[in-house]
Amino acid sequence: TIEENPVQLDANSQEILMRLLRNDPSLTDLSLDWKGIDDAKVTFIARALEQNSTLDTLSLRGNQISNAGAAGFARILEHN
Repeated sequence: TIEENPVQLDANSQEILMRLLRNDPSLTDLSLDWKGIDDAKVTFIARALEQNSTLDTLSLRGNQISNAGAAGFARILEHN
């Protein structure tokens, strides 16, 4: 993982990521550190993860996720 990577998630990469999270059973570890992810994007990611049963590790360090955003993320994934 490269910390403080300037590459941000744009609309295209978000769509690709959502497809992977929903449909790729080989995806077990994912680092999205320093990708400019905010509360809206983390909610979008959580919704995609509702359909994923293979991801074991997700790292979101260095993003702009508030406490409320993290709590919302946890609520969405409570039953996954």
